[in-house]
Amino acid sequence: MNLEVPDHKTGLIGEYLVKIRLNSCNVNTGSVDKDTGTDIVLFYGKTILTAQVKTGVNNWNHKPVRDVHIHFKVKLHKQPNGDILLDKSEIKWKRTNCASNRFKLLTCQSIKEIFDQKRTQLCLQRESELLLQINQTLPPPQRKRLNLLIKKRQSHTITSAELQELKQMTHEIEKSDARRLKGLIELAALRNVPLDDLIKQLGLKPYPHD
Repeated sequence: MNLEVPDHKTGLIGEYLVKIRLNSCNVNTGSVDKDTGTDIVLFYGKTILTAQVKTGVNNWNHKPVRDVHIHFKVKLHKQPNGDILLDKSEIKWKRTNCASNRFKLLTCQSIKEIFDQKRTQLCLQRESELLLQINQTLPPPQRKRLNLLIKKRQSHTITSAELQELKQMTHEIEKSDARRLKGLIELAALRNVPLDDLIKQLGLKPYPHD
């Protein structure tokens, strides 16, 4: 089927193609307010997933940027005369809560993977583990002691024993920060967001080390 489509309408065409493919595989879909960042919603049994659709013409250059469950990307095949061959359009999908996922061709068989609850739960479990690792902080008494030692060092009233204690505490904090950073990097990959954005979302602040 040939269709002449203005460039500013390609996004809508991509969404319609995704809906048609999903509906043909017994997955119901719905549209939502564009301001939410979600293009379509998928309904399968009691499971509801949000999705974003990125559409390109003869290329796959669009990069998913929204925090949704599923990313779809649609490649429209456009002829030199401007007509789009809908029958040659390609649709691929990718979950956004597992870093190991790659875009896969959308078929009725692959749709089962989209609603694979076991895989989703494994990803959510790992996310919970990472959040615990990231949020490991100094207990209030140690934090108070650290601040006191830092003030003493800055005022040049710290003793040799206290200086050694401060160095040891600083060393332990640096090791803890390294573990937290490793967890942050993995969690950012799981959530498909930039590391700086994740740090802001979690409201994290570094400890003073000196």
